[in-house]
Amino acid sequence: MTDLHSEILKIVYKHLPGQHDQMSHGVRGGGQAIDVGDKMSREEVVNHIMTTNKPEQVASGNMTESEWAEKYLSNDAEYTAIEIDPRATNLPAGTVSKKVEGYSKMSGDNSPAIVIDSNEKLEARFGGGKLDQAYGKQPDTVIDGKHRVEAAIKRGDKSIMAIVPSRKVSSLIERSHKLEIDDFARNYFQGKGYPIKKFDGNNYQVERMGELRVFTQLDLSKIARNLGHNWRFIQ
Repeated sequence: MTDLHSEILKIVYKHLPGQHDQMSHGVRGGGQAIDVGDKMSREEVVNHIMTTNKPEQVASGNMTESEWAEKYLSNDAEYTAIEIDPRATNLPAGTVSKKVEGYSKMSGDNSPAIVIDSNEKLEARFGGGKLDQAYGKQPDTVIDGKHRVEAAIKRGDKSIMAIVPSRKVSSLIERSHKLEIDDFARNYFQGKGYPIKKFDGNNYQVERMGELRVFTQLDLSKIARNLGHNWRFIQ
């Protein structure tokens, strides 16, 4: 990601409704706060993980920080801090624990940024076989902050700070945008009194005045624009 792209991300997110001008989501090298659009080295990401939630293997003394990173963290040289919909993440497991219950009762405004990584070393991390999902292998997963993600979803938060491989930025924002289109669609159809009869992930079949009509996500984007709706995520 270029410096220009990073600055654009900062400007876009800074002026979104509900966003803070100063966010405290972690500290990178030299004590500098992490902001949306910041680029981070692999070493800075390791430092962030060790500072916010030191892995058990390191805390127990069985591994050094560098050994943990070599075994579990992908070899991407550059990461970027972005905001995404927490529902756009892939998790290694979906259990609800007391930690999630506790986190869900707290504001997520100043929670440390989660870390999303590629799926390239998950076999080593999770003990055999990369994580399956209904539509194939997970393209990326949360390696630090799973409970924070689950708490954010439980609270109904629409965004969460995430540190991700720079090459994954576009796909994660696209997934987040599709989710916000879906939220808009369901609210729009409910307000119109159009029951949703079928949804295939992209198209909505609704009943309107006794007839079935199909709306695509492009149709809904046009409707939203005509209504003056502002999207949180850009493509």
